[in-house]
Amino acid sequence: MFTSLLKQINPIYQKLKTLVDQPYQSVKIKAGFLFIVFAHVSSCHDNLPQKNEPPSLYESLKANTLASEYALVGVWGKKHTSTDTVWVVGGSQSPPKQAIFKIDQTSNQGSNQESNQITQVKSTTILDGEPLWWVFGFDENKIWATGGQGTILHYNGTDWQKETVNLPPELLEKTILWGVWGSTTDNLWAVGGSNRRGGPKGLILKRDTEGVWQRITSENLPIEDENDPVQGFNFYKVWGLSESQVWIIGEAGSAYFWNGESWRAINVVNPSPDEGPLPLMFTLSGNAQNIWAVGGYDRGYLWTFSLGMANAWENVTLPWQTPPLNGVFANDQEIYMVGGSGSLIYRNNQENSQFQRTFIQNAEDLTLHAVWKGHQLWIVGGDLEAFNRGVLVSEQSIVLNSEQNNNE
Repeated sequence: MFTSLLKQINPIYQKLKTLVDQPYQSVKIKAGFLFIVFAHVSSCHDNLPQKNEPPSLYESLKANTLASEYALVGVWGKKHTSTDTVWVVGGSQSPPKQAIFKIDQTSNQGSNQESNQITQVKSTTILDGEPLWWVFGFDENKIWATGGQGTILHYNGTDWQKETVNLPPELLEKTILWGVWGSTTDNLWAVGGSNRRGGPKGLILKRDTEGVWQRITSENLPIEDENDPVQGFNFYKVWGLSESQVWIIGEAGSAYFWNGESWRAINVVNPSPDEGPLPLMFTLSGNAQNIWAVGGYDRGYLWTFSLGMANAWENVTLPWQTPPLNGVFANDQEIYMVGGSGSLIYRNNQENSQFQRTFIQNAEDLTLHAVWKGHQLWIVGGDLEAFNRGVLVSEQSIVLNSEQNNNE
């Protein structure tokens, strides 16, 4: 099977290699294309659950098609006393659309006096524009979503409003903002870059007191150079613990830390130095003791940064070779990672606990892109090459009827 698979993948690989070697030809590489190609390469028997692996806690999870015409790539939620409220973002590339879903859990008293939870899509918002890539908030009235063409949307509890990004129009049009995070509404960051010639690199934005997003530059950051079109790296995610503890990760193992006054680069251990340069780092999450980052091109990698004990992102060896990893969520109790071929890897943070994995049913040919945990586990993904077939994975069945808001 592996030989046959290589024969199918090789033409795609050769085409991709040509594009990477000459990245600024008049060929547009679809966002997400890298992840899909290598996710397929990794989908051989070596990555399937083996008979001697223990039963997975989440082996019964199934992917539910939430939006067949859109890919879903970002998820964030608010944890209530016994339920979650979740926002999911994504979109389509042709035609360019932005999709936002609000999902509510409610508790109903059944005839047997037991409380039953209902998970329902409460609202759907479809807007014109390049797809959204990430979503983050503080409560149900303070949520931000970022995406293509430098888009930043703010939800105020009533509707989504576009915020101003202070970049030249020629840069803004080529910008993708892959990540957004903040410690408070007065300390909000967004990061990104571009896959197009002449677009920005090493892009960091911060929201000012007027609600305008300003670019942050430093001699320590990998900015674009008009005289050198391959100069600089894209940043993919930002995460932190406070206004003086902010981490950013991106292409080629680029990792930076903000201490409240200045940026400094952080060393990243190469998980496979014999195979070439550092792979990309795509998403990070953590707690007050450890931060976790995932990424990879041809396979999935995991790094950890121990606060107060480490000066570098250290590689964590997983028990198996896994498809590329795109999303991670960590808290004090557990860590969850998702990626290609519908893969989910998780571990609780108790001493001597082991990583476990499963491949989500109905998502074996899809890429899971983001994960968030409240009372329940929430995962989103889709076909990131065609940018459609958006799926939502949750621990309960989902009622799909909703109110739809369109802003054409």
